[in-house]
Amino acid sequence: MEISKAERLILANQFRILAESNPQDKHLIRAEILERGYEALYNDEIFNLLSEEMDQEEGDFVIDVLSMYRGIDDSYENLQDKQNLSEREITFPGFDGNYETRYYGFTKFFIQDYSRFAEIDERCNGNFNSHRELIPKYRRMLETWNQIPSEERHSMNIEQIQELLNA
Repeated sequence: MEISKAERLILANQFRILAESNPQDKHLIRAEILERGYEALYNDEIFNLLSEEMDQEEGDFVIDVLSMYRGIDDSYENLQDKQNLSEREITFPGFDGNYETRYYGFTKFFIQDYSRFAEIDERCNGNFNSHRELIPKYRRMLETWNQIPSEERHSMNIEQIQELLNA
């Protein structure tokens, strides 16, 4: 990665400032890498601290999935006869921590750090790692979800919930 001398100087100074409050960390070595221009180490020591960007479409997808599960949860709670539908079946399973990493990380941040969808956090007990890839399933579910009139999405009947879950 190519960065200008000015950017290197600014980043090196930031790492030196950080080293004042936490001398045990690698801040001084990172400052030195930048000051000396050791570009071969930038990705390993400097920019490995940054995650890949998540674009607007991906973020909107996660929020849509969470909104859908909020609708499923609300509908489930309002059902008089839950038949044989269990809480486990309607609980948001999350995203795969290995293969859907950005989605998993965004979900965890959005719910726990950004304090949204608290009811999903409660039902999941803070576990958003599905340990299996689910994005294709969520896309199918959202196709079905988007066909449900918005005024009915939080008061679905059991057949609608099951159709969503089986998409």
